[in-house]
Amino acid sequence: MVKTFFVIEKSKTNNFRLLKTYHKIANSQVNAATKIVHDKKGDTWIASYGSGVYKINGTTETNFSTKTGFISDNILTVFEDKKGIIWIGTKDAGVVKYDGKSFTHFTKKEGLSNNYVWSIAQDRSGAIWIGTRAGVGRFKLSNAVGYITTL
Repeated sequence: MVKTFFVIEKSKTNNFRLLKTYHKIANSQVNAATKIVHDKKGDTWIASYGSGVYKINGTTETNFSTKTGFISDNILTVFEDKKGIIWIGTKDAGVVKYDGKSFTHFTKKEGLSNNYVWSIAQDRSGAIWIGTRAGVGRFKLSNAVGYITTL
């Protein structure tokens, strides 16, 4: 269980500043935090291996896990794109796009090379790049149709 964690920001000049300190997450059972993201809205997202993803806004904590209907409890990464959309990469169920209201789920069926998602990034054109165990997928935000790019 997480007792204390810090959200730190690194500037372009390699200086660090403390954004938030959490002394505990009230209802969490986070055994392994795999990624922590502080988004543009001020929310903190904690990807965990085994208990889903947590969204924390001040004192309000929301857990997205299989207990609450989310697709997976094994979250490897979380990423916020330029439009503020949250992308969640799972170990076993592909990637999930969260626009603040609803979730859209992408798997091998939609074009991912594998459902084991290691990393997510965005390029200058706005395309979302998804690194999996078996290659790289590219999603365009305009229509969310992906195709696999082999490097």
